[in-house]
Amino acid sequence: MIGTSSFLQSAPTGKTISIKVYTRSILTEGFVRLRGDAGGRLRFSQTRNASISDAVNVQTNTPGAVDALRTFYLGSTFGGVYTLKYELVDNTNPRVGERVIGSEHIEIEVIRAKLKESQYVMAHEATSIQFGIDYEYSRDPLGFTLLIDGISKSSYYKGTAFDLSSLAIGTHTVTLRSNTFTDLKDTATLYVVKMGLVPDYNRDGVIDQHDKDAYSNGQLFRFWINDDKDSGPVATKGSDVPGQSNANCMDNVVNGHCDLLDFFPVWLDLKDVMAVLPPGNGVEYRLRSRGLKFVYTELTRGRAGSYLREECNNCGTQLNQKAFEANTFPDGDAKLETEVEFAGTFLKAIKTDRNRGVLMVECTSAFASLRLDVVKSDTDQLIVSVWLPLHTGPVEEMFQRVNLRGGGGAVVTSGSAVPPDNGKNVFFLHGFRVNPSKARAWLSEVFKKLWQSGSNTRYHGVTWLGDDGFLLTDSIEQGGFKYQVNVCHAFEAAPYLRNYVNDRPGQKIVMAQSLGNMVVSSAIADHGMNVDKYFMFNAAVPAEAYDSGLWSDLLDGSNVMVHEDWLDYTNICWSAKYHELFLGDTADARRLLTWKGRFAKVLAKTSVYNMYSAGGVPTADDGDEVFQLYNGTPWSVMPGTIGGRYSWHLQEAHKGRFDLCDPAATSWAGWGVGYDEIYQRDNLISSWSGQQGAGFECAIKGWGQIIKHYTLLTELDEQPVFRHYPSLMFSDTISSEEHNQLLAKGIPALSPAAGKTAIPCLGSSMNFNMNTAFKPDNNTWPNSGYPYHQRWLHNDMQNKAFFYTHKLFEKLVKEGDL
Repeated sequence: MIGTSSFLQSAPTGKTISIKVYTRSILTEGFVRLRGDAGGRLRFSQTRNASISDAVNVQTNTPGAVDALRTFYLGSTFGGVYTLKYELVDNTNPRVGERVIGSEHIEIEVIRAKLKESQYVMAHEATSIQFGIDYEYSRDPLGFTLLIDGISKSSYYKGTAFDLSSLAIGTHTVTLRSNTFTDLKDTATLYVVKMGLVPDYNRDGVIDQHDKDAYSNGQLFRFWINDDKDSGPVATKGSDVPGQSNANCMDNVVNGHCDLLDFFPVWLDLKDVMAVLPPGNGVEYRLRSRGLKFVYTELTRGRAGSYLREECNNCGTQLNQKAFEANTFPDGDAKLETEVEFAGTFLKAIKTDRNRGVLMVECTSAFASLRLDVVKSDTDQLIVSVWLPLHTGPVEEMFQRVNLRGGGGAVVTSGSAVPPDNGKNVFFLHGFRVNPSKARAWLSEVFKKLWQSGSNTRYHGVTWLGDDGFLLTDSIEQGGFKYQVNVCHAFEAAPYLRNYVNDRPGQKIVMAQSLGNMVVSSAIADHGMNVDKYFMFNAAVPAEAYDSGLWSDLLDGSNVMVHEDWLDYTNICWSAKYHELFLGDTADARRLLTWKGRFAKVLAKTSVYNMYSAGGVPTADDGDEVFQLYNGTPWSVMPGTIGGRYSWHLQEAHKGRFDLCDPAATSWAGWGVGYDEIYQRDNLISSWSGQQGAGFECAIKGWGQIIKHYTLLTELDEQPVFRHYPSLMFSDTISSEEHNQLLAKGIPALSPAAGKTAIPCLGSSMNFNMNTAFKPDNNTWPNSGYPYHQRWLHNDMQNKAFFYTHKLFEKLVKEGDL
């Protein structure tokens, strides 16, 4: 019987290749003779790795007995396909007539090493790659060894991945070598190319070497689901509240300038791999993602985040849309994994300029993933792939939520995906008229804007009870909006804020908007809250509370904070100056009934930054509309005052002026009159002491009678002419809680709000007029028509798109070293 095997001789000529042949027969007579192709090109050796010169012609070789396993080594002087014959010859008559005796169990095993591909591509940022063996042609029972540039890496088995992260960019040689015969091997070319999906890790608007290094090190990139409901350049009607149904991420378009905040840039570093694997030549570039949507841009990596700050006009599939209204892709439910081939125009731009290739990305799911595949067009075989280490989820899971609304200790909800921090803490408090839903919007939006400005601090969003009394409540006497009651709540929340802040380790930066500054200032001044830096935004606190020099008791009408009905009387009789009558008695609590210097300790204990909004004198371009000062005393009900223009001035000027038609007023002291009529006289006799001197004639009318009282100026401490309510104001013993209530409801300020003016004692480097300092360079501003024109309004740090307000938040990150 003749056994025949054909094999491919692929080794270089002039050297013995390692092919192992097993021959075994159950017969005992005779011997095995090997026959090869004529011409002597096929040679035989019994020595492993023998040279071709030591081998003998296999044509006539007789290897030996047939009853034992033999290993033979074959070589060739010329490459090609050969036929090898095994002949069992009768040993009684060898070579005579070449008598062949039937045989069985003759086995032939050809040992070969062959890589499946002749070319491999690996991204430089990748850590491993799998090399395929062509198992149709390869076999070695002892396995194979992989070498890169001649250096052994590891024994290779099916599915083994090799760590090649140390390989330099460029061309490398991959060798697959038989473990049985070391000269049996196959080679391929490995291209290590610069390739990646690189986000703006530090959110500085530029994707540079810092970001490339972070990506190469496998750093996780974090972002939030775009689940609010932005539309246009200004937030409206709770559009910033996260977790909404039918959210922005569910459509296929960017929803205005506000929506840009919820996108992050990713740069596709593809130019090198495109040089090796040009698209369109049997190769496709595909984006495989889950829970993400994208916008094509013509941005370079040096301007990757510029869409957040300036108009970008070359976006969308055809690169002809503006960023804030561009279409996103893929269509449909992005929660499912999708695969899309890149648009040719986008890839062409990268081929022209390696710094191009920036995508704007929004997140739709907490299970988002992003991978870039280069595949063979005809077979979908993966050639090379890179991915972005990504963590996404609801934005509120990225910070600590602190609830002080219950009137007790802080209720803390820890975010499940809080990013690593730099050891510093930012605490942010919202202001007045913010219910729990609006609080979510405020806290989330400020976090997003700080994050997109590069903040790396631990963020704590603090909500407190500042919306009590909307609209009408059980106490109509306090007014439909009960602003002053919420001032009291601010004082009540202060000690609990102090406890929470002081219990946190690390540096502490506190930020507050509007009436939230009353909470923070009281916590610092009254309860010893330790703060490294304090940023006040549109502070609804009398400026005189920080800088006594802003307190003005002039009678010439220049200070519109003085109610015009009291300009004809000596200022000694004002409730705002009542405290001065007791300054000489340190035991009398009434000496403290003033806003003047109330929070002076704040400036002594921490670095204070006053972010206010003003335009100079009261005009149509006067900045913060809530703190705008009316040219005179505002009426009890004026168009645009409820939550709009002059509303802070109104509530200060109407303390003590209560009537059913005045929602801003109180019945406590203030500018209220304690009598039906009062007249200032140069000389009269006191009804209380019988003494004579200058004072007031006071009349009470009722039931057809007029009752008159005469009070000397020296008797105003016990017989003031302002409204005599409440009685606790006229006691020399006043608790701290009562003191705060009297300030809130009964003592008017004689200065503008701190959110309306610079605080001189802070110095120019700590006062920033947002109305002039933080608008865009091109002076574009949304809602620029009547009545607010180009003004930075009270809630603009939240409501206006980051596109317009980014300078403020970038300043905070810089000044706060966040």
